[in-house]
Amino acid sequence: DGKKMVTFKDIMGETVKVSQEEIHEVAAQAIDSIVSNVAQKIIELNGNSPVSAVFVVGGGGKMPGFTEKLAVKLNLPEKRFHSCDTDWNLSGIL
Repeated sequence: DGKKMVTFKDIMGETVKVSQEEIHEVAAQAIDSIVSNVAQKIIELNGNSPVSAVFVVGGGGKMPGFTEKLAVKLNLPEKRFHSCDTDWNLSGIL
């Protein structure tokens, strides 16, 4: 049927096979909730003022649709978002 399947082992060690589409559907609700909370916190930490750009750090920002939905919530064009690699070399800084 053309659906891309994902195979993994669950917590009990059983092999589970589901479609990538099904994973995205289940994750979409959680992503929406996370995006709402993140947008609210960004505005709060910015003194309840709009922001002009966002740096997204960490695995959550790699969730499908995360930055697009956050851009809508913050009323920013997607080009004002930058995904950061968390493998920064912080020696000499910390």
